[in-house]
Amino acid sequence: MSGRRPVWLFLALMLAACSPAAASPTVEPTSTASPSAPTDSPVSAPEISNLALRAPVSASAALPDFPAEQAVDGISTITAENWWSAGDSPTQWIEIDLGAAAAISEIRLLPSQSPAGSTVHRILGCKSAGGREELHVFRGNTEDGQWLEFSPAQPLQGYTCLRIETIESPSWVAWREIEILGFPLAPQPVAAADEATLIFHNGEVLSMQLGFPTYAAIAIHDDLILKLGSDEDILALAGPATRVIDLQGLTLMPGFVDPHTHYLKDSGLGIEAAQQVLFENGFTSTTEMSATPDFMEQIIPLAENGVLRIRTSIYMQYTDPCGEPLGDWYQAFPRGQEFGERLRIAGVKLFADGGVCGLPAVSFDYPQVGGKGDLWFSQEALTAAVADIDALGYQVAIHAQGDRAIEQVQIAYAVVFADQPTASRPRIEHNAFHRPDLLPRYAEVGAVATIFGAYETCKENERAAYSNFFGFENLSWLENWRDFLDGTSGVIVAWHGDDPYVVPLSPLLELFGMVTRAQVAEDGSVCEPPDWLAAHAITAEEALPLMTINAAYALFSEDQVGSLAPGKFADLILLSANPLSIDPSAIKDIEVWLTMVGGSTEFCAAGHSELCP
Repeated sequence: MSGRRPVWLFLALMLAACSPAAASPTVEPTSTASPSAPTDSPVSAPEISNLALRAPVSASAALPDFPAEQAVDGISTITAENWWSAGDSPTQWIEIDLGAAAAISEIRLLPSQSPAGSTVHRILGCKSAGGREELHVFRGNTEDGQWLEFSPAQPLQGYTCLRIETIESPSWVAWREIEILGFPLAPQPVAAADEATLIFHNGEVLSMQLGFPTYAAIAIHDDLILKLGSDEDILALAGPATRVIDLQGLTLMPGFVDPHTHYLKDSGLGIEAAQQVLFENGFTSTTEMSATPDFMEQIIPLAENGVLRIRTSIYMQYTDPCGEPLGDWYQAFPRGQEFGERLRIAGVKLFADGGVCGLPAVSFDYPQVGGKGDLWFSQEALTAAVADIDALGYQVAIHAQGDRAIEQVQIAYAVVFADQPTASRPRIEHNAFHRPDLLPRYAEVGAVATIFGAYETCKENERAAYSNFFGFENLSWLENWRDFLDGTSGVIVAWHGDDPYVVPLSPLLELFGMVTRAQVAEDGSVCEPPDWLAAHAITAEEALPLMTINAAYALFSEDQVGSLAPGKFADLILLSANPLSIDPSAIKDIEVWLTMVGGSTEFCAAGHSELCP
């Protein structure tokens, strides 16, 4: 178990008793299989080369002594004074013309950057058909002379140019060297695989790519996204067998990704019924954050038999909620192990403080019950546990609700991940009481932070329950996602539902809660937030990435799901309204009309069958 539910139950008991009023290493390129050839005509693997070497290049700006051509001249040492520099701060871009369609197996970038710090570099690809598509995003702390490398699971096919667009950097934008490893593709006629099996058009397709590009249409081939673009461009991909659906102006977006929940295990519905409820609410990827041996015995056969259809990541319990170690049982399931097509082992979960058992470990005295909460590890013991888990190859995720626990986890991560703070993506779960001085440290230690969505505003308004319990002077720390996002430049922040222990189950009501800090009561009325809570609200533009692409990043799945882009899985949902354009108060009324995973319809709302493949 995890999250707030037991905290609130504990709180209710305390209030009843105390208050009468309250009842990276460099990767060598490898050969890539050649395009298909007749089986009786053996062919050798194509030679991988640096396609960027001395290729035509353009840029948003350049200093006279540091032209764009110097980024592709093959000189990749940090001592040579021959890099490209825009001579200005972000946003800046540089684009390499590959001359012809190519298969790209690896992209390597060597920055010129001073000082070191948080950066965001967006990789865009273009094809002869026109337009640019997001292929990858580098995020995290970088420094001068540090290679950034991206190797897709399968070579990127058919791209004629690449653009590197720097969105965030602490210095002028500059590259010492850019390498694009791959091979040219021979001209080929349009193949059947270039025809869409499904097209949605005449809609608002929220890609959730960096910069929020919106398209009118999307083409899908089997389980993957083929292309996004205008109605004209996408409809041109239709073939005789293509299913074409008119969206009638409706909104299509990536399915919601929950990187921390317990719904399949603890909803009481059984795994099959629980996944259907998740589909009905727009989830396409979920996570079991406290898997046990018994649960593994239940879910693995379902995954191997194709019954588990929702993409599921597993984090196995290292401790129980009171911090007691549960043994090394998890080592029987190596990270990355897959069962069927939808179940994957991701990492290991620890509890650093209370919140399920006991109270979150904070640096202030709880006003009504006294004490500073419960911390389960010494600093030395937690650091050693993190080191052991990381040495076995697992991603580590640690429950830390109070600021004392958050600080302890940050210290452990600083020690264990000193040489590669972002490569392992260590996670801190919940982060409810984030002391202001801790906010910059998330990026420094490379921690991915997951946060709650909706707040129980109705309970706060009815009894001032949390204000009285935690003390009014501490409320500026409590789930203040406004300050958290503003004060954590460079860190990846992801929402989590923590269902079924935290309500509501609906991601759209969670979105409504983050954007307004209001809550829909059981009778359908809306509980408006007090001023201190309203000040914590974030915008829909800030919240939606937390629920899609950032959540996928927390799971090491951002190259597969979380945004709509060519080559990614066709995991998407159809909504009755656009959450980015309607009044925030109306987000609570948006409905999910279609949920699709890997191009297959998993939920179609009654009365909307014409919109469902």
